[in-house]
Amino acid sequence: MKKIEYNVILVGASGIGKSSLVNQFAHGSFQPFYTSTIGIDRKIRDFEVDNMKVKIKMWDTAGQERFQSLVSQYFRNVDAVLCVYDVTSHDSFQQLRKWITRARTLTPSHAQFFLIGNKIDLPGRRVFTEDLFTYLEECKYQHFETSAKQGNVEPVFEAIIRQLLKTYVPEPLSPPPVVSRGCCF
Repeated sequence: MKKIEYNVILVGASGIGKSSLVNQFAHGSFQPFYTSTIGIDRKIRDFEVDNMKVKIKMWDTAGQERFQSLVSQYFRNVDAVLCVYDVTSHDSFQQLRKWITRARTLTPSHAQFFLIGNKIDLPGRRVFTEDLFTYLEECKYQHFETSAKQGNVEPVFEAIIRQLLKTYVPEPLSPPPVVSRGCCF
């Protein structure tokens, strides 16, 4: 079975649930309270799609401006940028332009961008269909909405992986070399 690897980075404002999304996908768990990510955090998950083993390395970035110089180097080798916003915070949606503009200057040309609205389980939605349609017409990114708390993030990540497989397939990962130790008589 072919095995490939994708590097995915999550960007967006502080407190919108990037860490919750990553932890839910990587470990199937949700914690109601997180401390802010300092700099960057990495999670890895192996996933099988269409008879291919896919290793997903997820880079969860800090949303605070003061850490942005630290995380710039992690954009160099990404295959996908997940631009996350909180559906209950119009401000987090408006900040996406800044995050996307910055990411566009740092990522390789093959990197794909996806918009993810998080926290659909909460009342008080502030990002409405009109805003989304206008923005999606402009940027042409695929858009998903989910809830890390409700645990329905797997279909989102699977759709992203399928899209990556359609448009960019890196060289398959080589199996580790077999080391012969010789006879031990």
